[in-house]
Amino acid sequence: MNIGKYIKELLQEHDTVIVPGLGAFVSVYKPAYSDDKTGILNPPSKIVSFNQNIKDNGGLLVDHIASIEHISHRKAAGKLEKICDEILYRLDKGENVTIEDTGTLRYDKNGILCFEPAPSLNFLADAFGLEPVPLNDKKEALLVEDNATLRTKNINDQQKELVNSIDKPGQSQSYGLPLPEPRESEDELRGSGLHRFIFWSLIVIVPAILITLGIYLFRKKRSITSHPIEIIIEPATPVTEPYNEQSSVVPSDTAKTDTVKADSSLTEITQITDTVGTDAYITPVRSEYYLIGGSFKKEENAKKYFQQMKEKGYEPFHLEKKGNFYIVGIGIFDTEREAFIAQANFIDKYPDSGAWVLIPE
Repeated sequence: MNIGKYIKELLQEHDTVIVPGLGAFVSVYKPAYSDDKTGILNPPSKIVSFNQNIKDNGGLLVDHIASIEHISHRKAAGKLEKICDEILYRLDKGENVTIEDTGTLRYDKNGILCFEPAPSLNFLADAFGLEPVPLNDKKEALLVEDNATLRTKNINDQQKELVNSIDKPGQSQSYGLPLPEPRESEDELRGSGLHRFIFWSLIVIVPAILITLGIYLFRKKRSITSHPIEIIIEPATPVTEPYNEQSSVVPSDTAKTDTVKADSSLTEITQITDTVGTDAYITPVRSEYYLIGGSFKKEENAKKYFQQMKEKGYEPFHLEKKGNFYIVGIGIFDTEREAFIAQANFIDKYPDSGAWVLIPE
């Protein structure tokens, strides 16, 4: 199984992908920049690094493998564990392990695990099809323009000297020498060269910018389209209608969504604006992201956890019962990024909580 392919696919849509027992691949957005030495304008991209200290909560990768290969969550986790054991074994032997479509892992002289991303790979989906653009055309145009100006100045000086020598008194004016034909002035040549440069710049650069902007806005609009949250309040009996077949709900200590610790100053967990009681259940909506505090086999444990979260200042809620588990949520968010930041802050505050993010499909 080529886990590099799956890691690459997830990095194009997510900031962090955790391989259980191995570490986390973390991507950071890098805006477009120009290289003064080469004169090249490089498109935006994602820089991928590796953090071997984050080894838990690999539910995102396991779920993706299970979905693509049409196997169970447990079988996907087992296959991934075998691959990780083989990678660690080869690293301990001092080998460089190349993960296809991702990069190379190796130990340095100090025994620190290092990662080298694969060259020429761009993990930013929005930058697909964008190529580096040379910026040297303007310099070449200015150089040609300066040479034309110098030649024009020399010709004008020669014409003036010839006219002055003919008009001097006492000298014959019938030399029979043909005067050079008049040429365009220095200002006219400079103006025509500048106009040509501007004209070709507009023809090449403007359409490229418009096409790039159109693609970006189209993808942006499609990714942020959201629908209003659907909250159903019912009496004590939980709703038993199953989730979408592709969603997977398992105990919070075994299936957890990828996360990375974030600075607590970035954000606090956003509390849901509509609160519900202990006897109310919420039906997940595809356009929302849910921060799950825990899942329990016994309803009394779920209610006890619900009360604990309420005493700590949160506004928890019950999701539909899935199989034998009662799900307790502590936050609802409009975007996936907000949900993962909230998860990181919650785990940072409560390291043993096992909080995870539910993404309905």
